[in-house]
Formats: sequence, C-alpha cells, structure tokens
Amino acid sequence: MAMLTTAALNGVRQYIKRTVAYGRYKIGGTWIKAPLADITVDANGVVRIAFMCEPSSAGTLVTEVQLYDNSGALWADRTVSHDMQSTTNGYYELFKITIKEES
Repeated sequence: MAMLTTAALNGVRQYIKRTVAYGRYKIGGTWIKAPLADITVDANGVVRIAFMCEPSSAGTLVTEVQLYDNSGALWADRTVSHDMQSTTNGYYELFKITIKEES
C-alpha cells in the first residue's frame, strides 16, 4: 500500500488554506456571513480556521456554524449551542481540520 508523502500532506493542507474563504453562523433564523479571522497550519499539521461570531439583534444563541470555499460551496458545518448573552464582543469559532495518513 502506498503512503502519502509529507509533501503531499502539506500540499493538501495548503490547498485548504487557499480555498476556504469565509464562515457563516446562525442566530435565530438569521445567517450571518463572517470573514476569516485566522487560518493557519499548526506544528502538528492541523489546519486551524477561525472567524468571529458577533452579537446580533437576531438573538443571542448561535446554533450552527459553517465554512465556505471561494466558489460559495459549503465545506464544513456543525451544530453548536453558544449563548452570547454574557459577551459584548462575541467569540471566535474554531474549526480544526486534521490531515494525516493512517496506516
């Protein structure tokens, strides 16, 4: 069985970095588009993508978060339950994507 090289794994990580364009989060029934605050590859090869969820007049509970690529296609989503009543500045939502070869 062939294994991906370190260069191949790094290439996939860099592709993700170049391709993910923005995040969205849902408060009440309203979707809010958010620019990426940070996208990095950490020392362990994990792609870390963060964006800010800010307080909104639509409500206080963030119930879903998503990532989209440059063409507007959905790349990742998950259900969350973040109550923003206790913050005036919002919070950073973080997606961690691990790319590794399993033998």
